[in-house]
Amino acid sequence: STHRGTLFPYTTLFRSDNDTINGKKNGIWSLLLNDQNGMAMYYYNAKNAADDWLISPGINLKGGKTYYVKFKLRCVQATYPERIEVKYGNATKVAAMTGEILTPTEISNTTFQEYTQTLKPLSDGVYYIGFHAISDAFRIALYVDDISVGADGKSSPI
Repeated sequence: STHRGTLFPYTTLFRSDNDTINGKKNGIWSLLLNDQNGMAMYYYNAKNAADDWLISPGINLKGGKTYYVKFKLRCVQATYPERIEVKYGNATKVAAMTGEILTPTEISNTTFQEYTQTLKPLSDGVYYIGFHAISDAFRIALYVDDISVGADGKSSPI
């Protein structure tokens, strides 16, 4: 059967434990819930550099249309910066994450910074957004929150 994907526009505020967390290798992605104010957190590995993915549920998108992907990022301590890239693809497998949303970026801010990036798929289909933690070993934590995908630059989490 064909996966239909979630309804568009897509938003997650990490307010429940139903959001997809897909840790792959060295550290761990987890969901933090604190009085209904949740976020995703990548927790470091002391010996190995990060190579772990947080992957969204599938989202139905139209080919050739520009979408705006918003999200917030922060680290714990500026002296232990984190690094992340954001990609998209047509499957939850790492090899399918071929489209670029955010190039590898160092995160040294300790309060959330919002990013608005564009995504323009080539064809209609179900797409997944992957947040790839690529920090050096022995950092502290990387936080992701308020992810939304909308058809206009002003869309925001609901």
